[in-house]
Amino acid sequence: MSKLRAVVIGIGSVGSSLHKIMLEKGVEIVAAVDLDPSKKGKDLADVIGIEEKTNILISDNLEETLKVVDAEIAVVSVATFEISHPIYKKCVEAGLNVINTDDQCTFPFNLYPELSDELDALARKYGVTVTASGNQDALGVHLPVLISGCCSEISTITALVRTDLNNAGAQTCRDFHAGSTLGSFHSSIGEKYEFRPFRHYAESIASALGMTTIDVDFTDEPLTDTVPVFCKPLDMTIEPGLVTGKNTITEVFTDGGIIIRAEYAVKVFAEGELPKRVWKIEGNPDMNVDYTALGVPPISRATQLVNRIPDVINMTPGLISIDQYSPLRYRARPLHEYIAQ
Repeated sequence: MSKLRAVVIGIGSVGSSLHKIMLEKGVEIVAAVDLDPSKKGKDLADVIGIEEKTNILISDNLEETLKVVDAEIAVVSVATFEISHPIYKKCVEAGLNVINTDDQCTFPFNLYPELSDELDALARKYGVTVTASGNQDALGVHLPVLISGCCSEISTITALVRTDLNNAGAQTCRDFHAGSTLGSFHSSIGEKYEFRPFRHYAESIASALGMTTIDVDFTDEPLTDTVPVFCKPLDMTIEPGLVTGKNTITEVFTDGGIIIRAEYAVKVFAEGELPKRVWKIEGNPDMNVDYTALGVPPISRATQLVNRIPDVINMTPGLISIDQYSPLRYRARPLHEYIAQ
């Protein structure tokens, strides 16, 4: 096909990284939408921080944009599944494939069964695909699935994660309660829809291994510091004793007897604090993969999503969880060259 055309929706810190890499990989961005009034009417280049003008002016009206746009895919970087669901629907009804940064869209079927079934049926009707990507793709699902193939028996698959909220957007910081009091944290924790991204990674891993989730258990712990820490996305200093983030211990129990679990600490890092990303498998043999790298959260989230775009367009229509895709790979050529004719 000729140059791949995309609509971008949501131009925050994550979206800006995505759009730069899309342009580098030969994607033609034909429209941009963001509800922030300070971005309306600006050239996309000025917002994402590149020198060459794109001549794409940012709109705040998704419906009007979709009426006139000619594109193959919408790249959405807005919010979690329930909030973003109407956006996905509008894109699908406009005949666009959708790829997003939504952690819950990794495997939304158990938490949001009705919304998932509705979106899946709509995508099939219009012949397009809806999916998520980012760090949950190669690193969150396909990496543990890959190393599980080294084992003849497995009892547990465990992720040990510590990541910096300063690499995220403002809404993600709020999702992890950054800046709140301990009282506020404890009064709001425990709701069904509390933001716990690893649940959806684990359910996708279980699906990839041919198992079904039979139960999910959570323990949410507030994280604090003894020194002030500055939260860049919220532009505020979090004083000692206030919440800097959250550690969630997630256990997903499967009908195959394997427990998929995580100790997932997401917080505003204090000075000198380092990230941690480790997969451990207890089995025969035990496996341990440490993929910690300073650049993993902000950079690879964007690169993984962009490298996944051709697969989304080539995929069978529907709402597709990450386990249904082949392992992610580097794209050496412009993305349109990987799309089936």
